[in-house]
Amino acid sequence: MCHLRILFATVMCLPACLPAKAQERKVEVGRGVICESADQVKRFVALRSAGKAPDAALQAVNEEVTDAGGCRFSLVMFTGADPIAEMSLQGRPVSIVKITVHAFASGSAWTQVPAAVRYTAEPEKGRLI
Repeated sequence: MCHLRILFATVMCLPACLPAKAQERKVEVGRGVICESADQVKRFVALRSAGKAPDAALQAVNEEVTDAGGCRFSLVMFTGADPIAEMSLQGRPVSIVKITVHAFASGSAWTQVPAAVRYTAEPEKGRLI
């Protein structure tokens, strides 16, 4: 009877002990421009490549947005970083990547958010810009 209980407990624990798909990806922290759409990030990179300062490029992208979304500089916890396009930023290769944001830094604390797909640019060395 005891073996049956152990077997039952092991079988019941098995699904909870296996990693979920969302947990298979490593949570990373990065700082950079985070946008609602890939096109917004591409526009930001194009403006930066044309010589605009980061703040001016960000403001220009956000002024062009007609819906509530846009871009901002943020420190985020994310999973993913799936490349979707390649560009050049002042002669350096940059990947436009899709990430899933799980938390934003707000001062000295993190604010957890429902998982949300966002886009950013990642230089060749793997750091968000």
